[in-house]
Amino acid sequence: MDLILHIGLPKTGTTTIQRALLDEHSGSFVPRGKRNPDDPDTLAHAVGEKDTGPPERSTERLHRAQRWAHEIRDQAQRHDPALRTVVISQEALCDWRARGRPHRLPISMSDWSKRSLRREGNPPIVDFLKLWKDEIWPWGRVRVIFTVRNQPEWLASLYAQLSDRIVRPSQKDFERRVYSLIDTDDPYIQWSHWHAGLVEALGSDNVCTLLTEEIDSPHFWKKLGTFVDPGTTNPDLHKNPDIEENKRNESPGVAWRIRPPHIRRMVMNNWPDNRFNGLRLSTLRFMDKTESLYKPVTRLLFFPVRGRNFLLTDRVRQDILRHVRLSNQRLAEQLGRDLESLGYY
Repeated sequence: MDLILHIGLPKTGTTTIQRALLDEHSGSFVPRGKRNPDDPDTLAHAVGEKDTGPPERSTERLHRAQRWAHEIRDQAQRHDPALRTVVISQEALCDWRARGRPHRLPISMSDWSKRSLRREGNPPIVDFLKLWKDEIWPWGRVRVIFTVRNQPEWLASLYAQLSDRIVRPSQKDFERRVYSLIDTDDPYIQWSHWHAGLVEALGSDNVCTLLTEEIDSPHFWKKLGTFVDPGTTNPDLHKNPDIEENKRNESPGVAWRIRPPHIRRMVMNNWPDNRFNGLRLSTLRFMDKTESLYKPVTRLLFFPVRGRNFLLTDRVRQDILRHVRLSNQRLAEQLGRDLESLGYY
């Protein structure tokens, strides 16, 4: 029985893939429902979402991952003893902290520390699989689905999604955070670095890297279906209506909407979980109980200082592409594809 991990990235059609393909394979088992990645019984937690040191320093992380694996395998066997594959889809598996800081994604969403901090080494999931894939899943192969998107569109989509936890999101704020990311030369947005690390950890036959720009094509779904379960590829899956949602902002000049403020998420994002953790948890519990009281008032207070939308201007797009050009050209060589027409350089 193989284990397939769909690790994201976020904002690359993850929900569409989950709905349109992974649940359709009779030879595969996809656990239902979402679990909080902070739950110590999830693989994302064991990989290092909470533990910032390298994997070899904490065998407890291995033990948590093994407990998780046995639980998932037991669920799968109860579902169907003849299953060939277990599929786990969790974006938190691609979280990557910068030098122990709480920011797990490449653009810091904190208003107190806007400047990005460069990550070092490999993504945590890569090092974790290099060390422990056989110990975690001894019943078959460990395989990975990795979905990417051209970096300008991806960063704009990510900023739009997380804008509800930024105090003063705006065009200026978006560009400031993007250029901070470029200045630090953060490896998070070097997709070739991710792909090469996963191939080194698992072997090329066990890594499927997909391009979100092709999510409306039969080629995308055929490649994914063959990877998950060669016998059950559905050629009509590319017609799924959810696909249009993934392409809504790809036209030049289309404004990205800034979300209304979410006060609880602002507190969580600007208050690191390693500082005064007891007081932090008490504050969050209090906010949960009183949300109906403070939510209307705080939205009115924040309204004057928050933008309504922002643009991915041609200048910003070209600056991002210049920064990642060499990495994306390496990715094109790794995949044997021409990525220029898809907006990667």
